[in-house]
Amino acid sequence: MSGNSKSSWWDRIGPLAAVVSAVVALALLVFGAGFVYQRFIDVPRLRYTVLPSYQLPESALAAIVVENRGQATAHDVLIRASFSGANIEQYTVNSSEIFTLAEGGEGAPFVALSLKRMVSGSSVTLYILTSKQGDLESVTVTADEGPGLKGTVGRDFMEPRSSGELFSVIVILAVGMYAIYELLKGLMQSIKRLLLPRRDGDSEMSQERPD
Repeated sequence: MSGNSKSSWWDRIGPLAAVVSAVVALALLVFGAGFVYQRFIDVPRLRYTVLPSYQLPESALAAIVVENRGQATAHDVLIRASFSGANIEQYTVNSSEIFTLAEGGEGAPFVALSLKRMVSGSSVTLYILTSKQGDLESVTVTADEGPGLKGTVGRDFMEPRSSGELFSVIVILAVGMYAIYELLKGLMQSIKRLLLPRRDGDSEMSQERPD
């Protein structure tokens, strides 16, 4: 009797527990996928590259390429380049977006460009001719969504901005794998609970048959 009551209890609770675990696993998977998309895919990714400078007898030519390699638009972008030991003689901008000179420029040791936006796939190339062979001291790129990072010319894919974001990606992937495991486990348990009563009935009928 105790075995039958235990089997009956599991027959009632088992499928329900399997369904609940499957629903929870599916919810975790959907939440994790949405978090990854919003945090790592549907975001702007500003990358700037300093090209090799071209040295002239009494001047030098520097070039900086800024790209938005993300899937979303970056807003209020500020590109700034500073030189040490030299002033800017002339600068030229090749941009797919509208820009304005924010500060500095010709006669100053720095130049800053302001852009209202940089859509996905857009780029800005800044050519700077200095009055003598000075050094490019610093380059900074900022936007409302966050600072730009130094990179290389070319497109990257889901590059984390920091070690914290890399850890978050690992955690999300682990949660997603666990959610898939729980979903499959719940479905297998549900199928097993549905098949067990039929097997028990078949065994009882076989025991009642005469030899």
